[in-house]
Amino acid sequence: MSESPVIVYDHQAEITSNFLIESLKTLSSSSHIQLQNGSVIKNITPYPRANLLKTKKNYLVVKNVKVNLLESERLLKINGLHHPDVGLIFIDCQLPSLFIHGSAFGGIVLYNSSINGSLTIDLSNLGDFLLDNCSTVNIKFTATILAQVRLGNVLTKNLEFTGCSVQDFTLDKTSTGYLRLSDSSLGWWSSNNAEHGYVFLSSGCQVGFLEFKNSSALALEASDITTSLTLSNAQIPFVELNNCVLSALEINTGTKSEVNLMGCRVNLLKLERVVISKETIFTAINCSFAAISIVDAFVAGQLLFKNVCIDGKRPSWNRQVLSWPNKKQKKSEIGHYDALRSAREALVSGISSLYDKRCSDQNILFGMLGCLRMIGSSMGKTEIIGSDLTHTRVEYKNTNLLDIFVAGTKFPSQVFIDGCNLDSVDYYHQRIDYFSQMRKIYEKQGDMVKALGYSSEMMDNQQKFFATQLKSFGFLKRYFSERSFLNYTLFLNNVSNRHGNSWMRALVFVLLGGGFLFIPTVWSMRYDLAFGEFFNARGYSFLADVDIIKGNLRYYSVFLNPARPFDYISKQQGFVMGNCYFFWDLFSRVIIGFGIYQFIVAFRRPGKI
Repeated sequence: MSESPVIVYDHQAEITSNFLIESLKTLSSSSHIQLQNGSVIKNITPYPRANLLKTKKNYLVVKNVKVNLLESERLLKINGLHHPDVGLIFIDCQLPSLFIHGSAFGGIVLYNSSINGSLTIDLSNLGDFLLDNCSTVNIKFTATILAQVRLGNVLTKNLEFTGCSVQDFTLDKTSTGYLRLSDSSLGWWSSNNAEHGYVFLSSGCQVGFLEFKNSSALALEASDITTSLTLSNAQIPFVELNNCVLSALEINTGTKSEVNLMGCRVNLLKLERVVISKETIFTAINCSFAAISIVDAFVAGQLLFKNVCIDGKRPSWNRQVLSWPNKKQKKSEIGHYDALRSAREALVSGISSLYDKRCSDQNILFGMLGCLRMIGSSMGKTEIIGSDLTHTRVEYKNTNLLDIFVAGTKFPSQVFIDGCNLDSVDYYHQRIDYFSQMRKIYEKQGDMVKALGYSSEMMDNQQKFFATQLKSFGFLKRYFSERSFLNYTLFLNNVSNRHGNSWMRALVFVLLGGGFLFIPTVWSMRYDLAFGEFFNARGYSFLADVDIIKGNLRYYSVFLNPARPFDYISKQQGFVMGNCYFFWDLFSRVIIGFGIYQFIVAFRRPGKI
């Protein structure tokens, strides 16, 4: 006697009149399966080791079956099917609503088929769920474990996951209306050439990697989720992420979207080799980043950072306990529930490990946490407001910053030049370029005090640029060329008043410079300081004659006057002034006069602003 039939026609209630697949233990070897009422569906055959999925599983293949039920609530039901090594394939079929409950089998494939109603999978553990060239009204997964969900050229109005765990989720050339994830975990979600309506990811979702490539959606909204988001040529008018944890956020060329981040923690914001179109606006408010990389990017749209920090802290995977649908358990289903929970925990653990590895790999490739990297880019209309970046490592090279708007933001005093040796000509050239642009940014906004600080840094690096460049010149050109004189001038400006920005430095320059020159000037009144008498005047070194310095120290204040008389001391002391004295006196007048002028320039500069 043959085994119980694989497919049973259920007559228990007229309004149900459904197909029921239940309690499959073995595959029938017959060429057809007889229903209880005596009717026969001949195009159902066992299909061992199906090559369609390139797996070693056995698949039951259903071909060219059309079920036309009048009542919309009638459905094809698979209940309590437990056979991990067996899957179902529907080819060229027209089915009513399909409902799978409390089952665990190898997978289900629908090819070139249609489901007139809804496709619902509840409390099940399936290997693969594949739809190719199919249509249905609704697709809903509840408390289900899936190794792979792949939809290719599929049309559906609604697609929903609740309390599910899916290792790989792929949408290719597929159109969905409302797409929602609740309390679900996905290892990889890729939408390629797909069209979506509203996409919602509610609190508690975990998606290892989420990518929209050549795809569109009316909106993408997510709250309190953990994920990694990549937008490549995506047309999504509105993207909003609230209180999310992201291993990476990457925006690639062709994307047209308004992306808003509120209170998010992001490991890496990556804008590399990308053109941010005019239609794209990126906003990050009250967010923290481990690092931001903007490399070979052209920003034609707008970037807004408000109250952000780049702290170098990698956001950890949100290991919250996922909720489980509250359903009453039958005694016969307790074991099935436990198996589902175990499978889900294992999958979530694997996804979290992939998340951690992705963060680590990105940070190794990036090379430095707590870093804002701007290399070979045009920042366009970028705004940085109310942010503290004092502890951020800023890396810069060949980037246009002139259109940036800054308000209430603190930048670090240092900038690191990418790919340049320290103390090289290119190193100082890049630093000049950076500080010059920062000066112009603050000048344009009317903050002249900060602009002066950047101006000073720019001139300081300009002097170091000349000094480094002169090292490669010959002797005469190194010390007597026009460029060498510019180097001397910049050096004196830096020493005397920090390029016009420090009157305190100018005052110290006058007092200390005058003090150092006062000593040889006074000595030259008694000693000729020339040739044979240089160290032997009156039998001992003039350097030991401190009494003459002490005795004339009261004239130091007069000495600080560049317009002092030549004989302001000799009249009182009876000294004879020689050539050496006149040299030191004239030289000190020049230096002190220069210092006083630098003091006046630096003191008046803020007033001119």
